[in-house]
Amino acid sequence: MERFGSRNILSASFLRKYIMHARATCEPVLSTEAHAEVVEAYVELRQRMKNREISQRITPRSLESLVRLATAHAKMRLSNVVEKVDVEIVYNLMKNTLLMTSNTDSAPKRDRDGETSPGARDSKKPKAGASQTSPAGTPTEESHLAGTVLQLVRERSVIQLFELRDAVNEKLSGSGGEVEINTAQLLEVIAKLEAEDAILYEGGRVYLVAN
Repeated sequence: MERFGSRNILSASFLRKYIMHARATCEPVLSTEAHAEVVEAYVELRQRMKNREISQRITPRSLESLVRLATAHAKMRLSNVVEKVDVEIVYNLMKNTLLMTSNTDSAPKRDRDGETSPGARDSKKPKAGASQTSPAGTPTEESHLAGTVLQLVRERSVIQLFELRDAVNEKLSGSGGEVEINTAQLLEVIAKLEAEDAILYEGGRVYLVAN
């Protein structure tokens, strides 16, 4: 400990040793409660994005960040278990940071003459010639494919991406389908179901969110 006025503070040397000790001795894993809290926090962040409270897109990378930061917080406590409280602290940190950033970015960018930047006006316009057709084909086919994916995820709660792709193609071939979908096409369907908060895709696995 070192003195700073009337207070005792931790020295830089102590902090370095503490961090080295935490890295060497702690390998936290998510508890059941923490896992459920991560899913709930992710869904809430996505809802805030849909409500335009948060301007940044909330994607599976945001979910990974939640897990990494909660794990780091548990490690800081020298714990080998990530608890619900670790996730809550990290969620509040991410939420407040995203809200502050969104408030900062909400004002339109202007050039030196006070006019709104052309790039800002045109950024949301679709590019000419861009295809609006999904690899799945017609809306009916897309809906059927999404339903098949969701049904398979519901049956297992969590499933590896490649296993889901194979299971989907097996279902399609059994129902008379002639064209198999590839991983890229499956990821498009997963992204749409994620936008509906039905599933989560993270680390090569697909998780069920809504029953």
